[in-house]
Amino acid sequence: MKNFEQLIKECLSDLESIGIKIGKVTKYSINTRAKSRWGQCKQVCNGIFEINISAQLLQDNISDQAAKDTILHEMLHTIDGCMGHKGKWKELAQKVNKELPQYTIKRVTSSAEKGIETKTANPKTQTKATSKPKPKTQKGNMGVWLFLLIIVGLFLLLEIIYS
Repeated sequence: MKNFEQLIKECLSDLESIGIKIGKVTKYSINTRAKSRWGQCKQVCNGIFEINISAQLLQDNISDQAAKDTILHEMLHTIDGCMGHKGKWKELAQKVNKELPQYTIKRVTSSAEKGIETKTANPKTQTKATSKPKPKTQKGNMGVWLFLLIIVGLFLLLEIIYS
């Protein structure tokens, strides 16, 4: 397992070297349950963040750079105005990629790009996909029913007025 604390220090040092100061992070943790994301930056209070990184990225067979790309990606989210992947976050990611070419900071990264093999499905246990159309839900017809109800209500109201 990689030295998570050392990777964090290296990312912080790299960001400082190009003049980027991150927000206040009170906790860095390793997520052993994550299956569909590499990292997460969570704002726990106004201006205070927690960052967690998938344990998969800290395995010895994965490059340090793959882990650092994700750690730094999440660190950028702690900067004011950077919780999404557009605007300021995107500009800072581009700055990092330009000034620190060892990094590849993107919105989304595949398993292959991280150097992680994905399990392939067993063809013997796969079921055939069906192409049945989804049935219309009652929710989808609600607008039509509401319109009809209004029309009926208007007719009843007119009948009361003119009788």
